[in-house]
Amino acid sequence: MAPGGAGSPGGSTFGLIGVVASVDYGAALFTSYTIGLFDSSYDAFDLTHIFIIYVIFLAAHTVLNIFPAHILKYWNNASVYWHVIGPTIVAVILLFFTVHGHQSLSFVFTEKINNSGFFNGSNGGLGYWFYVLPLGFLLTQYTQTGYDACAHLSEETRGASKAAARGLWQAIFWSAVGGWILLLLFTFAATNVDFINNVKGDNPYGAGYVVGIFQSNLGTAGFKIVMIIASIGQFFCAGSGMTSASRMMFAFSRDRAVPGHQLWSRVSKNHAPVYATLAMAALCLIVALPALKGNDANIPFAFYAIVSITVLGLYIAYVIPIYLRWRMGDAFVPGPWTLGQKYRWMCPLAIAEVVIICIYMSAPFAPAGIPGREGFALDNGVVNYAPFLVAAVILFAGIWWMASAKNWFTGPTIPEARAVEADLGS
Repeated sequence: MAPGGAGSPGGSTFGLIGVVASVDYGAALFTSYTIGLFDSSYDAFDLTHIFIIYVIFLAAHTVLNIFPAHILKYWNNASVYWHVIGPTIVAVILLFFTVHGHQSLSFVFTEKINNSGFFNGSNGGLGYWFYVLPLGFLLTQYTQTGYDACAHLSEETRGASKAAARGLWQAIFWSAVGGWILLLLFTFAATNVDFINNVKGDNPYGAGYVVGIFQSNLGTAGFKIVMIIASIGQFFCAGSGMTSASRMMFAFSRDRAVPGHQLWSRVSKNHAPVYATLAMAALCLIVALPALKGNDANIPFAFYAIVSITVLGLYIAYVIPIYLRWRMGDAFVPGPWTLGQKYRWMCPLAIAEVVIICIYMSAPFAPAGIPGREGFALDNGVVNYAPFLVAAVILFAGIWWMASAKNWFTGPTIPEARAVEADLGS
């Protein structure tokens, strides 16, 4: 694993491209919806409008990340405050300012709903427990990514041997706690289930979309405040994603692990990896171009198909060093921060989770996503392209390795890495 990088070049690169593109597009989507709340003449659902906002956000994050590390420090500090204060305000609004009250404890913790279309809508039996229910956990798997930014920024962090590791596990822990609380509050506020699940009629945001919860149970002022907080929060997340992606691109390029590494490994006079940042921004723009085209339901299905690789790509990249650490056993030489002997059970547990998640991430999410079933169409928005895209990336990486990389790649360039590390951290 290269200093500042994590996992495999292919999985990390494609995964982080998907992260930046999907989060920036999500921020653009929420921002467009929010603008529509203030201006009734604005078409908040126009894909061109959303794409223009996406390009503006992507450009802003690109400019931000060509500045030196001490500028990014202020951005990251502002992001931390926003992600602490913002969700707190959202929680207060959902607790005390709902229009139609809250769901019961029984509903939140025991009610089972199967809107997937599988098993005739049954919410019992093996099919529900081992297929439908796990599909509901996939969103949490998407949100539990990006913490490797602590590793990507380690070369620009003081005392990184301990600070990066501490930042990693603390970010995961507190995000899990805070996220679970917010999800509970969303569920308690979901009083109009029929409205939230109705993609037509009064709910323009799509079946099951969280915005429908806000619209159906918050007053106009509360709805606007929550949307503003969510939009800006996603904007911060996408900016941090670009930071992680550009530093990862730089680290792997420095180790000559990606095509064009001679250019992407250069740093500017202010010690920022400008070319790696511009490369990642260009790739994020290219993969988002299909978002300009939607199906009959105005869903940019092709773009969603591309970003579906995000979680798979990142988790595959994450699990490679986990497996290698487990395989080395006690021969591994730990750094200042270590799990000790806990790796003996934590590593295989993590590997098993990734395998299971990859299987569910590759499964169809609705019957219409299965060829031959009623409603199947390549542009229906529910066809799962993830396994095909993952296979394509693995095939490309395999061909590149066999045809070229295996003949010259010898691993991290440690002496050069230390020289550049000193340059970046100065």
